[in-house]
Amino acid sequence: MPDPESDAAVAPTVVAGREAFGRRLRALRADLTQDELARAAGMGAVYYSKIETGRHSTSLDKILNLAHALEVPVAELFVPGPAPRPLAARRAAVGRRVRLIRAERTPTEVARAAGMDEVHYAAVEAGAQDVSLDAILAVADALGVPAAELLVPAPPDPEPSVVAAEREVFGRRLRSLRAQRRQSDVAQAAGIDRAYYLGVEAGRRNPSLDTILAVADALGVGAADLFVEVSDEA
Repeated sequence: MPDPESDAAVAPTVVAGREAFGRRLRALRADLTQDELARAAGMGAVYYSKIETGRHSTSLDKILNLAHALEVPVAELFVPGPAPRPLAARRAAVGRRVRLIRAERTPTEVARAAGMDEVHYAAVEAGAQDVSLDAILAVADALGVPAAELLVPAPPDPEPSVVAAEREVFGRRLRSLRAQRRQSDVAQAAGIDRAYYLGVEAGRRNPSLDTILAVADALGVGAADLFVEVSDEA
């Protein structure tokens, strides 16, 4: 397997894809800091910084966690070009964060504590309308958390079975795209061991970003195409 820290051991197209992946992360995190996104994705800030600057490969599981933290389909991480998160997505993220922190309390209880109409509060949780600063402060106070807690993404689902299931979907997508080609042919074209590639298709392996990009090149598709089913089923 190529050393992800050594660009000399990696195909130029893979290095370029890794750098594009980093640029996409920068665009998608928008007003989130690197530390905030790293924490939400369950990784160290220094490690995340290397991913964003294209200096480090990462794993499929961590890519899935980043997508969960950013609350976007996995394929969105591989779409070329700058695309900051739309305001509607940010509103929806705030609503999901409020629901998570509210936990066992009812919407009525939080709305009453925040001095808000229940319909207005329900719209906030649903991400259906813009939220004023006063409303954010009132809801944060009602929930007993700093306002900043409502504006950072929730951590990824800690249940390992969620990521494992998405890894299996990724493997099925590879099999579908491979079509009539032999596994050994795709593995050879991607520069990886056949047995390792079989494990990736079976959902038993956690491939690196570099490996994902190399497999996409070998299949003649964009990396985003490898995650269409993951995005739909996650």
